[in-house]
Amino acid sequence: MAKYADDTYLLIPSINSNTIELELDHVTSWAADNNLKLNVLKSQELLVRNKNTSTNSLPPPNSKIERVSFLCVLGITFNQYLEISDHVTNVLQKSNQCLYALKILKSKGLAGRSLNTVCKSTLLSSLAYASPSWWGFASAEDRARLESVIKKAMRWGYAGDDPLPTLQDICSKADANLFQNVLNNSRHVLHQLLPPEKSHNYSLRVRPHNRVLPNCSSTSLMRKNFLHRMLMKDSY
Repeated sequence: MAKYADDTYLLIPSINSNTIELELDHVTSWAADNNLKLNVLKSQELLVRNKNTSTNSLPPPNSKIERVSFLCVLGITFNQYLEISDHVTNVLQKSNQCLYALKILKSKGLAGRSLNTVCKSTLLSSLAYASPSWWGFASAEDRARLESVIKKAMRWGYAGDDPLPTLQDICSKADANLFQNVLNNSRHVLHQLLPPEKSHNYSLRVRPHNRVLPNCSSTSLMRKNFLHRMLMKDSY
């Protein structure tokens, strides 16, 4: 169970798919006991699966909530294969609105460092929103589509006097900052997911962290998640 404000996410592994109805009943009962009501009309079911999985092996649709092929979680849209192309499309639509707003501001006289600041706080912030959660799942095509927006902003003069950083640099910096917070703050929500510390008596080169490296035989999806990417970064 994961909760954020009034959003609740129930995660059930495939080996326990037969308990879905029972788990939903538990959530409904818990809500009633706490003077709350589960909004079934806003509830959705997403089956995260491999593309090679046969549809015949999937559990039957739930009778209480709608089954969907993609889901938006705290502003990040991903589909049943954990692909984020839909999220990229949504971000591109928002970025076009930002570009139009920047065009209006520029035509009204905004220029120089002020235009650069507005561009970074609107356009770049929109492009890189929550990037540690999805950047590893973005395909080369997805990343190229996003980078093209920054190039367009530069080409149209919306960066003011200073050039804009690439999205790769922005997301890499966000990854590094978050990872350091996770490593240094034992109360961070992700800290408990870190592997144990590794100690030795050898004089080795300085590593970015002192944690045990994940198993290299992990699935491709596992290798795309934030912690796995950061733990394996710069390891040889």
